Amino acid sequence: MVKSFNINLVIILTALITTIGTAPVWNDDAIIAATRKMYRAATDTVVHRERDVAAKSVRSRLSTEYITESHQ
Repeated sequence: MVKSFNINLVIILTALITTIGTAPVWNDDAIIAATRKMYRAATDTVVHRERDVAAKSVRSRLSTEYITESHQ
């Protein structure tokens, strides 16, 4: 049982070392550009959400101005 465990351990470590050795080189500029794009998209979403929630909230729909405008 110990022998089979050792054999499995060697196989796993060999596969891990081989995978690390053949991993592609990181392209820092591409990672930074993708991160910047995701950050901009998230910021735009938050800004638009603040604008849309204020315009479409229940409080703005139930104001007295809304009721008087619809009955005139």
